[in-house]
Amino acid sequence: MRTVNEVDQSIDEKERDHRRFLKGVSSVYTLGGYFPTELILFSKATSISLDWIKQVCSGSILFFMSSYCSACHMEVMEDFIEEFPQFDYGIFYETSEEQFAEHTKSFLGKAHLYPCDLSRLKPQTLVNSVPYALALNKIGQVTGAGVIGTDTEMQQVAYSLLTVYARNNEPK
Repeated sequence: MRTVNEVDQSIDEKERDHRRFLKGVSSVYTLGGYFPTELILFSKATSISLDWIKQVCSGSILFFMSSYCSACHMEVMEDFIEEFPQFDYGIFYETSEEQFAEHTKSFLGKAHLYPCDLSRLKPQTLVNSVPYALALNKIGQVTGAGVIGTDTEMQQVAYSLLTVYARNNEPK
């Protein structure tokens, strides 16, 4: 019979084995901080302004995706944007220059689109895995964050925004 410590140790070993296969190191994103209003998307590029995140009516969602990621499903973003058009959206998408327009054409007019090098964004945004989303309130504070492989995970990330929006739009 194994002791509790031996069982815990075998679980830890299995967890470590599983984590070896993760592409990005996932950590808990600290909520409550402000998202930067300027980012440098590529090395040797000038910064771009994200002032729009503080000029929205209901909040915004920022997506971090890559065409090189098999877990990055554009449908999760598409479904959420279609279901909740009241929010503003930004999509940071890592892909080749040639593929960017093709991969993001369904989001034209629905989201701010940014081709990027995710490794360049990591130290600026503290987002270190994909597919990932951040929910920001209307003053640019991060209120939700997480991996978004499914519609349910996406709604969990945006829960605080959805709750506030529903409360503010209840019939009185």
